[in-house]
Amino acid sequence: MGSIRERAIVDADTKGAVDYMDYGIQLGRRFRALKAWMEHERYYSIAAPVTMAVVCFRFQPPGMSDESDDLLNERIVEAVNAGGDAYLTHTTLRGRRVMRVGVGNVLTAERHLEHAWQRSRDEGERLSRM
Repeated sequence: MGSIRERAIVDADTKGAVDYMDYGIQLGRRFRALKAWMEHERYYSIAAPVTMAVVCFRFQPPGMSDESDDLLNERIVEAVNAGGDAYLTHTTLRGRRVMRVGVGNVLTAERHLEHAWQRSRDEGERLSRM
């Protein structure tokens, strides 16, 4: 079928709207930088291979049991989300709670990712001292 523009026009005619997102480059590419940032962070680790726009990571300071650390990771997510300026989720991987962030919006810029990362670090540091 022709160019991106021609496909978009056909889609607009058949569906009533053009969604250029379906014709663009992979949306989560910028977020792969989180892996590089985390290589130099104490007590943070990547919890699963990063293959798309979702990164699973875990904060685990020394001397904390796995169960206590699971709760800490959940509390970090709750604290970041309560601020209303960044959004994380949590999930369980191999029996451990991990934080998860996904990027799918084309308007997401590196500054947004840096902010979310800083918020998770700040909350992790604050909550691990309690």
